[in-house]
Amino acid sequence: MTAPSFPGAWDRYRRYLQVDLGRRQSTLRQYRVCLYAFDRFLREKGKQWDKATPHDLAKFLALPSRDPRNPGGTKAANTRAAEASCICSFYRFSYVHGLLGKDRMRAAIRPRTAHPVPRALDLPDIQDLLAAAADDQRMQTCLWLMYGCGLRSCEVAAARVEHVRLRGDPPTLYVPPSKSDRDRVVPLAPPVASHLRRVLAAMASTGPLVENRLRPGDHITRHTVSVYVSKFMRANGVKESSHALRHSFATHLLAAGKGANLLSVSRALGHASTEVTEQTYTSGYLGDMAGLAAALPDPRAGNGKGVADLPTLSGLAALVPVDVRDQLAAAVATLERYGPEVARAAETLPKMTTKAWLATLGLSEPSQLASLHAGDPRLDHTDQEWDDLERQLGIRKGWDLAYALRDAIDE
Repeated sequence: MTAPSFPGAWDRYRRYLQVDLGRRQSTLRQYRVCLYAFDRFLREKGKQWDKATPHDLAKFLALPSRDPRNPGGTKAANTRAAEASCICSFYRFSYVHGLLGKDRMRAAIRPRTAHPVPRALDLPDIQDLLAAAADDQRMQTCLWLMYGCGLRSCEVAAARVEHVRLRGDPPTLYVPPSKSDRDRVVPLAPPVASHLRRVLAAMASTGPLVENRLRPGDHITRHTVSVYVSKFMRANGVKESSHALRHSFATHLLAAGKGANLLSVSRALGHASTEVTEQTYTSGYLGDMAGLAAALPDPRAGNGKGVADLPTLSGLAALVPVDVRDQLAAAVATLERYGPEVARAAETLPKMTTKAWLATLGLSEPSQLASLHAGDPRLDHTDQEWDDLERQLGIRKGWDLAYALRDAIDE
């Protein structure tokens, strides 16, 4: 059978992707770039598209990267996997719809995708970025939308003033369809809502939330958002791209909810299923797995003889069972990792409790207490009011945890 020209085959495949599968224009552009690059590669070798082999595909995938951010470098594993999927799907379509006599890529071995690398930033890094952007309201808006709402670069670029609903409980941001065909509504955390409230007070009631500086009134492009934020992050010592802020949004929320809020986080990210959230965005959050290593019973307990990997001990230490030694080591490792933070929290709790109490009296320093007299109405608060204060600020919970830690140490 005579195969059609490559442009004719692509046109058939494009209409199938667009009409039958409902793929977005951005996806069609990516498919077109990949397939035309493969066709050009074949023609340079003196081959037509309908004569391609799995060996040709393997050579094409081994070509240097076309990414302008990594010119001439090795293609990322996920890039190779995406290109192989695109090309194999095209040839499968061509066979099924009678454009080719056989699926020429049926025997192709597709490269595996790389395991997701955790990209969540530490909270101190995000704090430093926000502090560095203190005089740049536009940058602060981008940072809060990415970290505080989990938005992609394209969604930051498309955000509009009228999408923000600050009067709701909680305030929300409407996110129109971007990478997928699904829109969503994201609740705004208090610091995000506070920032947007200040920003919107000086803006018109409609228009882009992040405006184009060259063309006032127009949207900024998603590429500009990505480059703008990424350069700012690297200039401030964070060697990651802007998308790491979205990873941080997911990972930090999961950690705060101990993994029980996976479905809510997945919806806030705009994912079709929680599987995508688990596999791609939350690999940096181990959840309950973090404590598994220390909790695993040691089968060597009570009999460490002949075990080659055990350290040689002498004196009284040699009498201690292996499981006791391992649990002691695990406890020390935990204290090494979290001890300084716990110590700082224990030091901060009483100081901030005192400051909170002074603030209810309109004071800022303990030395000012001398100015109060016994009948001062500021001292006339009920027990219920104090209970509400401690509950809302987390003071009671903090002290309960501190007492529990003290009791555990005393035992």
